[in-house]
Formats: sequence, structure tokens, C-alpha cells
Amino acid sequence: MTSCAGPTAIAEDALTRVPAKERAAVEPGIRARVEILASDNFHQDAVSTRRDYLSEVRAPVLVLNGDKDVLVSAEENAPLLASSLQGNRNGTVRVLPGVNHMFQTAKTGAMEEVGGIEETFAPSALQLIGDWIAERVRAR
Repeated sequence: MTSCAGPTAIAEDALTRVPAKERAAVEPGIRARVEILASDNFHQDAVSTRRDYLSEVRAPVLVLNGDKDVLVSAEENAPLLASSLQGNRNGTVRVLPGVNHMFQTAKTGAMEEVGGIEETFAPSALQLIGDWIAERVRAR
């Protein structure tokens, strides 16, 4: 069995890479994150077999993903989510063109772009959400 450095040693190592004047501000966050990553719960979650809970949901589900989302790939995730929702007659998966992870209209989806976007939430996303809800309310 390979031995690993403990959480304290990992945090100390990470802190050596932070400029001294910034260390006090980031140290609590670094130590907290290392403790989480080193926890038994995190490890069990990381190595456990995934169960498809979404396929068991019978309530209406709307899954949205922007095609400019660089954190959650619509190309990879939308088909998996759609497959999980096949048995749910009120399960909907939509990929919004030109929309980033924050559901803002974006050119590239890069996180650096977010600060320059004045829009809080893409009108196309709001419209889709409103229409989806209205359809389900009318169907009752």
C-alpha cells in the first residue's frame, strides 16, 4: 500500500505556493477544502458505483444546459440526462444555444467573460422555463 501525506501536510504544501501577503486570507479555505477532500465520506462518494436516481423521479423535471457552458458539458451531459428521464413523461432536457453556465447569453462561455456580461439571466432561458411551467399547469 502506498502511503499518502495527511491533510495537514497537503495543506502546508499548498500554502507554500501562495504569496506570503495572501496566505492569511486563503489559509482557512485551503485547510477546509483539504479536510473535505481527505474525508472518508468524500472518498466513498468518489469510488462508489453511481446509481441513476433521476430515472426514478416521476415529478416533472426540466434540465437546462447552455451550449457555451465550459463547466458542465452539454454535449456530454444532455444525452445522459435525457436517457435517465426516458421513463418520465414530464422529463425535459434542453440545450440552450449561446448560453453559459450562469444562463447568460455569452460569446465563449469562458469564466473570464462572465464579469463583462450585463445580463443576469438569458431571456431565452426565462422564456423556455416560463413556457415549460405554463404547459404543465395547463395540462392539469
